[in-house]
Amino acid sequence: MNALDRMAYELADRACVTDIESNGTLLAVVGACWIDIRPLTDRRELCDEMIAMNKQCLAYAEQRGLFLRHPDFDHLVQIDTERAP
Repeated sequence: MNALDRMAYELADRACVTDIESNGTLLAVVGACWIDIRPLTDRRELCDEMIAMNKQCLAYAEQRGLFLRHPDFDHLVQIDTERAP
């Protein structure tokens, strides 16, 4: 991978992590902090275009391994600090 490709991935990773952290809801569950990502796809609050962008962001972040899902609650995630910028 060349330098420009690495930079593009790094920028996309940062943008997605920032979107998840900024638009999700921070919760404490059994002593750990989790982000509820349901607000990113809430049709009562967002237009269809924003929901589509957020779904794309979540799919990208999951494929890149930028977050970990809660074992019991699929809508709760933690940013993987080992992988995320």
